[in-house]
Amino acid sequence: MDLNSFAESLKAPKKIKIKDIFLNGIRRNYNQILLHEKFEKIVEAFPDAKAIISEEGNDTYTMTYKELSLASDKLYQVIFELLKENEYFTKNESPFIAIIMRPSYQMIITILAIWKAGCGYLPLDFNDRSSYIKSILNESKPEMIFIEDFRFNDPNLEDFRVYNINELLEKSKDTISVPINEEKPENSKYKTALVLYSTTYLRQPKGTKISHDNCMQRIEWQWEFYPYSKNEKSCIVHNSNFHIDCFAETWAPLLSGKCLIIMNESNRNDPLKLIEKMEEFKIMRFYGRPMKVQKILEVAKEKKKENSKQLENVKLWISSGEKMPKSLAIEFFNYYNNDGCHTIANFYGCTETTGDCCTFSMSSLEQIQDIDEIPLGLPNPNTYIYILDENLDQVKLGEIGEIYVSGAFLAKCEIISEANRFESKTFYRNSFNLHPTFWTMFQTGDLGYIKNGLLYFESRKDRKCRAGDDYTIDLDELDKKLNDIDYVENAYVTYKDFKILAFIQLKRSYSGKSEKEIQFDLKNILPEYGVPKVNLVFKMPIVDDNKIDIKQLLLEYENHEKEIKRKTLHVNFNFDDVEPDRIEFVKEIFRIIGIRIGFDVKDVISLKSNFFQIGGSKSNIVSCVGDLRTEGFYINLEDFLEAKNFDEIIKKIIKNERMSLFSAKVLTIERNTEWRIQLAYNEDAVEAAELIANYYITKKPLFKFFPNLRKESIIKFVVGNWYYFVEKRLSFKIVGLSNKIIGMCLNIEIQDQKLLEMKDLKEVKPLMDYLVFLSQKFDFKPYKFQKVLMPYMIAADVSLSQKDEIRVIYHLEEYLVEFMRSCEYRLIFAESTSPLTIQLRKICFDYRTFKEFPVNRYIDSQGNRIFQSADVNLKTFIQIYENK
Repeated sequence: MDLNSFAESLKAPKKIKIKDIFLNGIRRNYNQILLHEKFEKIVEAFPDAKAIISEEGNDTYTMTYKELSLASDKLYQVIFELLKENEYFTKNESPFIAIIMRPSYQMIITILAIWKAGCGYLPLDFNDRSSYIKSILNESKPEMIFIEDFRFNDPNLEDFRVYNINELLEKSKDTISVPINEEKPENSKYKTALVLYSTTYLRQPKGTKISHDNCMQRIEWQWEFYPYSKNEKSCIVHNSNFHIDCFAETWAPLLSGKCLIIMNESNRNDPLKLIEKMEEFKIMRFYGRPMKVQKILEVAKEKKKENSKQLENVKLWISSGEKMPKSLAIEFFNYYNNDGCHTIANFYGCTETTGDCCTFSMSSLEQIQDIDEIPLGLPNPNTYIYILDENLDQVKLGEIGEIYVSGAFLAKCEIISEANRFESKTFYRNSFNLHPTFWTMFQTGDLGYIKNGLLYFESRKDRKCRAGDDYTIDLDELDKKLNDIDYVENAYVTYKDFKILAFIQLKRSYSGKSEKEIQFDLKNILPEYGVPKVNLVFKMPIVDDNKIDIKQLLLEYENHEKEIKRKTLHVNFNFDDVEPDRIEFVKEIFRIIGIRIGFDVKDVISLKSNFFQIGGSKSNIVSCVGDLRTEGFYINLEDFLEAKNFDEIIKKIIKNERMSLFSAKVLTIERNTEWRIQLAYNEDAVEAAELIANYYITKKPLFKFFPNLRKESIIKFVVGNWYYFVEKRLSFKIVGLSNKIIGMCLNIEIQDQKLLEMKDLKEVKPLMDYLVFLSQKFDFKPYKFQKVLMPYMIAADVSLSQKDEIRVIYHLEEYLVEFMRSCEYRLIFAESTSPLTIQLRKICFDYRTFKEFPVNRYIDSQGNRIFQSADVNLKTFIQIYENK
């Protein structure tokens, strides 16, 4: 039954048999040809046409079709000899080679050569963890692994036959090109074109073999239903090459004589750069997930004020990989003024269906006005779609069931079911159609229904979602991972507006932990793309059947986000002096700084503003620079301090998308040549005590809770215990001009803390008891026979400017780490309530936060809550630095 007769049957008054409720695509006879053979036909037709323009770093490489073919022929001979020497073809009927390479022209050469050698290829993400890659290799057992220089010596790959692809490519240059060797295995032995593994974190990934037939059917379908126009010369690839969507994005242009633009890795996820490249090369179609399409349209909308014709050339937008919200389609047509000349298509499919098996195209706003959701659409040619229940019976028309796919696009088999594909839990015999093409059907895991002859998506059966462009996250597994964390009482993970959200209720003993700390912890146990946005809840809302009230959680979250957006409007930016092409760049910097300073900014932020004059302080400057660097805006702390205004700051910022969390911690301040760091001696006691007393009385947060505490009492405590601070030559000072002490760091070994005398110092004793209480929170048993250093008091001259105070405290902390290493101490155990000190240790010197203790919860030995009136956000941090 074709789709037209099926649609008519829905209107007919006769009773419809349940077994007629399915969707089938039209029949097409596509050419059966191997991918590399199709490529060579293009080479014959367009030998001198540009095939690839590849951006790599600051360089650009261009290759014609003839050059690309020649390079792959030469590499093929090197690969084929390796295979022949080891008799691989006799061991494996479908040999394939794993490649760990970055998207580049060299990757295209390598893939073509592998096909010509009669093999398929298994692409692996060079950014993935080595252990994750090893687990895939252990299961898939590729014949060889081709890997680039930068990971060639990875110890996790020692058990495999690994070749440096850069060396093989270099070796191939000296090879004389000859016709492809006819001594190849039979057709059935090299029909696998590629092997793809689902990029699922937390579960064992699943591998799928995809044949040349599958790929050619997918590409020829696209050429027929979404043909290239006469003026379409170039296509852009902005994704990695590790999932099925990128296969068509890469090879559909190359197998039709178009020029493929491979974007630089650092620019690939930058909407502004993508727009610039699309404009430069007059790109006429764009592939991307809904989230990326949305980001590009948002940026383009801002830029459209300057260029009303921006993205006018991009006539076709293809969205896949996630459910397309109707709001995105509306935004799309609004951007193009609903001109009827631009199309957005919703593609549906998965790796096992060679990417896409169902499509729905929209060219005007009127097409979607009367529907609540964007449909998945109609099946592709030679494809059947079934909606089945748990017993593999077809559900009634309009009812929700699981989506099953059958047809020519269906992959060859799964790696786990090489001997018998029907042992897999996702491949089943198709009892509804006995034609060989439809002999097998695949269980997608998606729930859907048929309405008005179109397929609609309802939800995932297993709560999987997309993270970023390339990865799949199983929310149930992530749920379990979070609930296993020792400080988590209850956790629930969900997916909303292209974000993974984690709602966490903490155990009472860990109630002082913050969202940022949990986020940081999760980055140590999850890959970056799998880290959810953490939202702390006091108590999980529960419905009658003792289940989490998800609707209430999301409602509270939405209200919280609305409140943040409302407050954000209080940060005012002035872009009058900013060059038009730098507005987006500057806007993002101002946004990061504005949020760190707080929402109640004293003045409008402009290029002429000074950080300290608009509400910035020593308490947030280090975090502000750290935030900028974490977001990829590289600037040093010294440059930030020295800048007179934001104009100078922005001129020194280098934008680097690959800036990692580690590099964000590498913040330095140059030492003032007029300052000297020296050990503290007996004669320094009185001057140092005076400096410390002044600093602690005026600067330290806890001392305001003791209004009767006199400066003399602190001086008496420091001088009275001076012997213990200098006896082991552990304390040091910074002296400025005229040998005046401007900074002091008093250190002791942790076991000597009990020696400090409090006699006749009743005013100071409560504070010192608090420090002892905090140190008892840490288990020192593992360090019983090792030396542990404790910075007991750190202070700067109160007459210094904010900038110089930051410099002094920074250099004291810097020297403390250097000193600890040189004296072979195993650990620095540090306690502080000062935001500046806490941030310097955490961001600049990589201290680990052991505990945050809210000071208002402290109860002394007499049962008194001496800090009861303290703000709930005032916390003492216990931070650890280990000498590893």
